[in-house]
Amino acid sequence: MSGSPFTLALFWRDFVRGMGGAWLLLRGDARQGLTYFEASYEGAQRSLGALLVVMPFYVWALRYVETLSFSGVTMFVLIQVIGWLTLIMVMKPIVDVWGCASRYLLFVSVYNWCRAFRGIVFYLVYVWTYPLMHMGSESFLESGPFPQLALFVFLCAVLVYQWFVAKAALSVNFGRAFLVVLLEAFVEFCVSIVFHGLFMVGGR
Repeated sequence: MSGSPFTLALFWRDFVRGMGGAWLLLRGDARQGLTYFEASYEGAQRSLGALLVVMPFYVWALRYVETLSFSGVTMFVLIQVIGWLTLIMVMKPIVDVWGCASRYLLFVSVYNWCRAFRGIVFYLVYVWTYPLMHMGSESFLESGPFPQLALFVFLCAVLVYQWFVAKAALSVNFGRAFLVVLLEAFVEFCVSIVFHGLFMVGGR
């Protein structure tokens, strides 16, 4: 399929395979799960379509559940997109140093679709549990220990999934996969700080 022009049918095929591979990785089946992803420049490039899949879930959850303003939603989406793309670019020299550059294109494909998958699952769970978390309270912090514990456990599961995806896609050890997880969090934190700074300056 290398060099194939973009079509809706091709995008749908990539989406189905991407979600299927992400699901298998969630089950811990790296051997079978990785076969669902295309380790080529074209496959990695097309996997950026995962952004188009997950962003509507972000907007829906933030705009109609959290009822953020349009500017607030826009800033969050920009932070997510820029952080997402920045990590992909930052990983290139890192995999060169680690000696697994041959798996970079596979990593990009796997990362994009798995990030979309976990984003969709996270926001569906978030929307479903939102009324429970705020039942009888003004804020999540006042909602009691059970919702907070449930969210903490879910977030821990997401981090473990991120770690497993990085480990499987790059075929690296425990520590290096953990560094990828930390790097993603650090990149998004830095991008968030920059955007909030620009927002504050622009609001003066």
